[in-house]
Amino acid sequence: MSLKAIAHETLARLRAGETGHETEEETRMKQAQQPETRFIEPDACFTPMKHEKPQISANKSSCFTVSFPMHETHETKPLPGDIIAGLAKLQRTRAPKIKRPELWAEIVRDGLQIGTHWASQAIGLGWEPLHLFGCEPSADPDQWNESLAVQLAGRSIRAVDATAFYLQDGDRRVLFNRRPRPGLSKFLWELS
Repeated sequence: MSLKAIAHETLARLRAGETGHETEEETRMKQAQQPETRFIEPDACFTPMKHEKPQISANKSSCFTVSFPMHETHETKPLPGDIIAGLAKLQRTRAPKIKRPELWAEIVRDGLQIGTHWASQAIGLGWEPLHLFGCEPSADPDQWNESLAVQLAGRSIRAVDATAFYLQDGDRRVLFNRRPRPGLSKFLWELS
């Protein structure tokens, strides 16, 4: 019998005035007859944690939270130390000698946004740090068309996967594809 059919049957009984609720003892007996359900493998480890202010269950006893061991994933893995140090340096870096120094503040802001919100996930998905924060050492930022921090130009990032960053530019969606970028040889924080 499907879940929908069970729900319809129960509603029909309630409408007919059948209110035969089972007692606590009947509920315990039913539960004892049901096969044991496992949500984790039997050999998996978990640690029950007591809280300062535990939640109270319906029968006024303290509830405990079960905390499963968390493994590092591409979303939780911290950025490499050299990238963190580079981003800190980028915050303090003055505009290098470029044709349009007014672009530098936006490039720095976009680079820090990537570093704060997206870089660890992207690197975990196989992106090279130079794809995110690299540049070609030329005097013209219009020639730095290869890294995400330079191309972002204030647009918002909506998602990232192993092949592309998905950007929002007003009503348009723009892709920044992952591909070989041979011109990238320096990080933004190495320019000054």
